[in-house]
Amino acid sequence: MALYRQLQLSFWRDAFIMDLTPEEKFFYVYLLQCSNTKQCGIFELPKRAIEYETGYNRETVDKLLERFINYGKIEYCENTKEIMISNWIKYNFINSKNTILCINKELKEVKNKEFVDKFYSLCEKLEYPIEEIFKDIVGFQKKTRGLQGAYQDLGEEEIKKEIKKEEVKEEQIENLNLQLTSNAAAKDKTSDMADVVQVFNNNIHPITPIEYEKLKDWSVDIGCDAIILAIKEAVHHNARTMSYINSVLNNWFTIGLTSGEAVIAYQRDWKDKNKDKTSEIHFQGANADAYVYVE
Repeated sequence: MALYRQLQLSFWRDAFIMDLTPEEKFFYVYLLQCSNTKQCGIFELPKRAIEYETGYNRETVDKLLERFINYGKIEYCENTKEIMISNWIKYNFINSKNTILCINKELKEVKNKEFVDKFYSLCEKLEYPIEEIFKDIVGFQKKTRGLQGAYQDLGEEEIKKEIKKEEVKEEQIENLNLQLTSNAAAKDKTSDMADVVQVFNNNIHPITPIEYEKLKDWSVDIGCDAIILAIKEAVHHNARTMSYINSVLNNWFTIGLTSGEAVIAYQRDWKDKNKDKTSEIHFQGANADAYVYVE
């Protein structure tokens, strides 16, 4: 049994809820969150239990149940003392193996088969995985594709085994996603380095293997967009050498600039702070100190 049931904040702004009386609001919330509720929204709820938990007398309970039946929000069976919250599954379904196993087990315990039939129609309308939800439920084998065999209740051990299998499967999927993400990142890295090489070839000179390895080493700590900016700095100051580019990158890394965005922001701030001194300062920008080391 769940320890709590969630209630969305939008519940109180729903047009239907806003038109209810305070008494009706309390009663409806009680039906949604009482101790007997189940994942499928069909559960046993004797009127005596409602009286005890709400404090209402039998007359009031009957009156409120009838109102919500007329509202189309619930159905109540006097013979089995079961209630069905009409739209429960619409707002509370989670498409996970554990949830489906739980709903399947609960449906097998429902006494009023008319409720189960209506639940089936609702799941079909919402395009939920019917074959899994109604697996091995008597009377529904013909409705669901590929279902055969008689009723078999899932014991606690079987459920634990199924949950364990699902956990292993989810872990495998997670590992696969991590691997795909890693491969995609590596692919993006290779693509970024190709851009760096192209900019270097077009503006400095055809890159050598040694220069490529140096820039590749830098790409581990500094983004390729920042490396491209360093190459452009070299072009701007007519210092088209690997030594100059390396000094610029070293200075940026020292002051914590590891992306092109950070470099541009730093250069903009530096220029604003020193706009009155630009006529006296020959070198400007985030790599001002780097220029000192290069002739």
